[in-house]
Amino acid sequence: MENRSEELYVRIEDPKIGTNSIIGMSLAFGLGFLVCIVVGATGPPIFMTDPDSVVNMQILPGQNNTLWNGEVSGLSMYHRDLYVTALIQRPGFFDPSSVVPLNMDFSYTQDIWITITAKTRTGSVLTLANTYLKEVTVSCEASEQWCNTLLIYYDHLVEYPQFYIKAEFVMPKTVNGKKFGGVYNMIVKIAYQSPKYTVFMLGWTYFFLGVTFLVMFFPCYGFFWVMAQVKRDKWTTQQMWISGLLCTLFLYDDPFFAAELLQSGDDLAVLYVFFMATFISSILLFWLVMLDEIRIDAARDSNPPRLPKWFLPKVVLCFAIWVILLGAYISVKRHQMIDPSYDATGKKARPYYGALAAFMIFYILWILYLAISCLHHVRKMIPGYRFLFFITLTTIIVTIVGVFLIGFYPLRGAPIGLLCIFGLYNLYVWTLALAYTPNGRDHRNKLEINQIPDLSQIANIGTKSEPQHEHQQMLDETEAVEFKNIEAEV
Repeated sequence: MENRSEELYVRIEDPKIGTNSIIGMSLAFGLGFLVCIVVGATGPPIFMTDPDSVVNMQILPGQNNTLWNGEVSGLSMYHRDLYVTALIQRPGFFDPSSVVPLNMDFSYTQDIWITITAKTRTGSVLTLANTYLKEVTVSCEASEQWCNTLLIYYDHLVEYPQFYIKAEFVMPKTVNGKKFGGVYNMIVKIAYQSPKYTVFMLGWTYFFLGVTFLVMFFPCYGFFWVMAQVKRDKWTTQQMWISGLLCTLFLYDDPFFAAELLQSGDDLAVLYVFFMATFISSILLFWLVMLDEIRIDAARDSNPPRLPKWFLPKVVLCFAIWVILLGAYISVKRHQMIDPSYDATGKKARPYYGALAAFMIFYILWILYLAISCLHHVRKMIPGYRFLFFITLTTIIVTIVGVFLIGFYPLRGAPIGLLCIFGLYNLYVWTLALAYTPNGRDHRNKLEINQIPDLSQIANIGTKSEPQHEHQQMLDETEAVEFKNIEAEV
């Protein structure tokens, strides 16, 4: 994590950055994250329910099937996602002897025949599903009045303004060896994404994109603006990593979000999943490499080996996570093309979640070992690097929680989850970029950074073992030499 260059003096190493400055940076980072939490917590709700679509139906004893018809109109690109769900009351809840005792869990298979048509903006009618048979498992917990919610239909990136949906529920003849019967209720409803939430996402997406662009290219201070004056062979490992993270962060912030709303189809949505998986895997790999370098520095006080056996296992692990994240979404879209009522959290998707959990558990154990191994060395770092280490650990924890909560699935969740994850990643990468940019005064004085003399006598500049005023003295001497050379040329 420490700057390895003996020639480039980065901002986080500025002697002026003392304890008070680090406290201020910590408060600014925490305040920014807190703002994301507060704004997210008070953001608009994700889904709206069409009040006309909510139907409470009653199933009578001996009734073989129940038919539900629903219609929703007035949809636009801002509604994005459309759901049709059914909530079934536990059969025999008011008469437990008729099916299964109330204190027992039980489940049964429910057949649903689904027909879905849509009307386009030109008035033509399309058939999306024609009497499609869907088999779902209804799970009823002991003493609970209502069983699990069933997903009848789902559409991501709504293309049509009007939908007609018919669902015929075929009741099983027996359950648990007993004749299926009794009086119980069923609630079917249509829900879609709130346009206010879509506008909320749109605004914050382009806010993050705008600030990221400024961090990258702002004149005199932006990371790439300053680094453009530095020869590539002078770039440190951290600066090369940060250049990659900034580029992938910009794509992760979704620059094509507005176009995605206007497009008919899922091409841009799939492209975004590629961007998302690439950024997540890149930052996971970055943490493994950086923490392992700190561990090796603490153990041997030398540069880590650049051998395949040191780097390749990290790449393989993070590449596997990238494949799973990308493959899970592609699998979901493929199943939904065949089955418009496919549930992305159902049994068919569990192998992906299981594989992701297995690789993430291995990653957690690895990152935990590295973090513990380098704690002793972290105590020797100057305050600026300890601050970066702390926010790195915070971001790692949020990432792990987000992966296990499926926080990176393209269907972004509640506003608080959206801003917590997006906000933290942006704050983190922005902070790294500002910290590892070469000191801005070198550019403002128009010194040729490429020509800075070799300062090989500077060692361990990231630790307390060398007084910080020596850095300042060396840099002042360097500037004096450069100005004399310029005057001599003139």
